[in-house]
Amino acid sequence: MKPMNKAILLLCAALALFACRKEPPAMVEETPAVPVTFDLAVTLEESSTKALKDNWEAGDVVYVFFRDIPGKYIKKIFNGTFWTDTYPRGEFVHRDFVGIGMHPNMDAIHFPNYEVTVSYDSKEKLYRFEDSSGKPVYSYYMLCKGAVYYVSGTTVSGRLNMGKPGGFVQFFVPDIPDADAPLYRLREANGHLRPRACESVDLYGNLWVVDRPDGYCLEGFAYKGGVLFAGYLASAGTATDYSFQLVKNVSAAKACAQGTYVLKANKAIPAGVVVRLPALSSWACGKWVDMGLAGKWATGNLSDDGGTTIGEANIVAPDAAGKYYAWGETVGAVSSALFFSRLFDWIQYPMANGSLYELTKYCYDASYGSGDFTDNLTELESADDAAAVNLGSAWRMPSKAECQALANTTRFEWQWQDRAYAIDGQLVTCKDTGLSLFLPAAGRGSRDELLNFREGGYYWTTTLGTNPTVASSLSIDNTYVGSGSRDEGRTIRPVFSTGLNPIHSGFDTEITF
Repeated sequence: MKPMNKAILLLCAALALFACRKEPPAMVEETPAVPVTFDLAVTLEESSTKALKDNWEAGDVVYVFFRDIPGKYIKKIFNGTFWTDTYPRGEFVHRDFVGIGMHPNMDAIHFPNYEVTVSYDSKEKLYRFEDSSGKPVYSYYMLCKGAVYYVSGTTVSGRLNMGKPGGFVQFFVPDIPDADAPLYRLREANGHLRPRACESVDLYGNLWVVDRPDGYCLEGFAYKGGVLFAGYLASAGTATDYSFQLVKNVSAAKACAQGTYVLKANKAIPAGVVVRLPALSSWACGKWVDMGLAGKWATGNLSDDGGTTIGEANIVAPDAAGKYYAWGETVGAVSSALFFSRLFDWIQYPMANGSLYELTKYCYDASYGSGDFTDNLTELESADDAAAVNLGSAWRMPSKAECQALANTTRFEWQWQDRAYAIDGQLVTCKDTGLSLFLPAAGRGSRDELLNFREGGYYWTTTLGTNPTVASSLSIDNTYVGSGSRDEGRTIRPVFSTGLNPIHSGFDTEITF
């Protein structure tokens, strides 16, 4: 054997001998995955007579989150007698609680009357709460933050004392059937009240909330024979003038607000209370919907079939067309089987001598006037405003500017509605208030025919157009303020005059906490 090979063999043998004598690595004993049991009492922080909810009820759910333990949580469900625990993201084991610290904390949240979806965001290390449509739950909730829990053997114990978050106020209106409760909305017109949602909570107990704008409607739910609302009251504890508006929608699809009830009172409303508002029989009702910058719009189209009370004969149901008017006429016509019993043309038009070049009123260009007539009027006078004549001075036809505001899709959401047993049309929702109104596609009258029925809707404004033979008109099929020939029959959606408010006073003493 060569000397070099002999040296290599001796080296390998020495290494092998060293490897054989090396101590094996010490075994690290894992904490066993022993399941734990929970002994968590759930109580209500507020037990005074001012609280509408004074005890836990069957079906109540409380979600419990342990700080620094990612992903897992407890869903506690009350069956009317005791709480049962479920674990949507896996059961807890003893090692989950190892190394947490001397004074571990937990957080809990309760969403009444809502089926909430809880998801865990591992990147942001937080739990998100969403309703059935995937949005934050803009409603009442109760919290317990930073409650201490104790681990003894395999038992985790503690107390969850649930209370209302700061600034939250509830509003209760009695004597409303359960089936109708979801149709109601409540808002405070002076900007003190807003919907607030608990969006998420992180592993460190930080709570994240999101708000809708001031004056946006709160949604209600059935509770104890009435409807309950909850939201953040920015002026809680401060005496001020509140104007609460209670609105009922026609259907769950929010086709149109049915009526607005207004109550005014100079009150200091403490945070955390339940404000009991009068039953509906005590409220004043005005048939308009607050569409923010676009003004207060009637809930239905105009008719002139007698009567003087709003909501009886002069404003028709939201899904109906109402009557058709030439621009400046105060007596309308009804369509029957897509035809009219009268003609909409220049021969019949009362403000022209049988021709579009013979205008006798509202003319700023002599070439269209009868005998070169001009009066330079570009806005309808009250005597020629069909809404003012038939509904009274508190009402009028919308201006061109109000229609342009409504057609602004950055502030208003427009959704076309196909309706099998009613007139199709546009559902318009104000992003500032959350309220909606329905504009039916009622078409337009030309001579004795009704054109574009269920395809388009055309609503007169008070304003003349680009020449005196046409007037501005809101077209709902393309969400645009254009113009139409003054002799055509078009529908009218009245607006409530700016500055006027159907306030029902004298109920200060009936607002109780």
